[in-house]
Amino acid sequence: TTTTTTTNVVSKISWMDGVKRRRAFSDAWIAFLRLPNFPEDVYRKILARLHLDVIPHHVNPVLLCDFCVSSVNVGGLIGMLALHALFVLVTRHNLEYPKFYDRLYNLINEDSFYANGRRTFFELADVFLKSPALPGYCAAAFCKKFGRLSLSAPPAGAMLCVSFIHNLMRRHPKSCLPLIHRDRDVVGGGGGVNIDNAEEDNTAAERDENVMKRKSSNNTTHRRSFDEDPYDFSTKDPAKSRALESSLWEMTALENHYFPQVTKLVQMLRMDLGDRVKTKEIDISGGGAEAQHSLCSANYYSLLKEELDVRLKSVALKHGTIGDLGLFHSDEFVSAAGFGELIQWKEEEEEDFGR
Repeated sequence: TTTTTTTNVVSKISWMDGVKRRRAFSDAWIAFLRLPNFPEDVYRKILARLHLDVIPHHVNPVLLCDFCVSSVNVGGLIGMLALHALFVLVTRHNLEYPKFYDRLYNLINEDSFYANGRRTFFELADVFLKSPALPGYCAAAFCKKFGRLSLSAPPAGAMLCVSFIHNLMRRHPKSCLPLIHRDRDVVGGGGGVNIDNAEEDNTAAERDENVMKRKSSNNTTHRRSFDEDPYDFSTKDPAKSRALESSLWEMTALENHYFPQVTKLVQMLRMDLGDRVKTKEIDISGGGAEAQHSLCSANYYSLLKEELDVRLKSVALKHGTIGDLGLFHSDEFVSAAGFGELIQWKEEEEEDFGR
């Protein structure tokens, strides 16, 4: 009886030992993650709960870094979920991973707007881009990449890209605002000279000559800088994309977009985004009751339904025309196109048929 009681007490004590339980938990997860070829649904469930249920209770969470890095290489939603786990390791467990935003930059591409898990994908991207650790050159590179992707994205994707650009400009005004407010000297590479600071001892003729030379030099540089966009869309390194030398001309192109909501969002960029009091960030992910209206989950059906539910203040009840506006009923058009004989022949045929 004494031996049995001692054994039960020892087992209870070992089970109540939190250090041993955490060690067993950590060893079990390390052994489980070493298994090869997870099914895709299992893979997503693991990565979706890794930062919530595994990392906080792991003895040494940094050991999960290799699994997360290899998962990022898969790409798509799996890569974004793995980046979320890496983001937690970097911000809370002092993991050094300097290529974090490089990997995020490469995960965002044309296929991201058509993926089934695009809502989770872009919600996580919004979380990562809110971090104060985002460098200025990376913010400008993301602005340019979203701008370039917006040209070929569906309407919901274009709205999402414009929203990301709007928020990045508000968070990083010093790095991103020059992309839409760029002087000629800055566009040409920073070699401009202020004309108002000419030397006082110059004669009037020399000063006028210098002014003309500088103006011609600036104009030449300005034309050369806009012959082609210096931004390199194909590069995988945002530091080498030359985004800071470019401009967001894509926003001007989107002002003529066929979907009106895209045009409205682009017009918001013309506001003074440097004043944080006047402008606020666009809620990309949504929350609570607005989760179903999230930009991340918008599609053709939701956008069409939203347009049909809009209540119009004034509706045209009558359609009137002034004169004959038909394309082929103009005498000048008929004579210019040389269709007079054909039309005359057809009219004669109709008369014969009537008889």
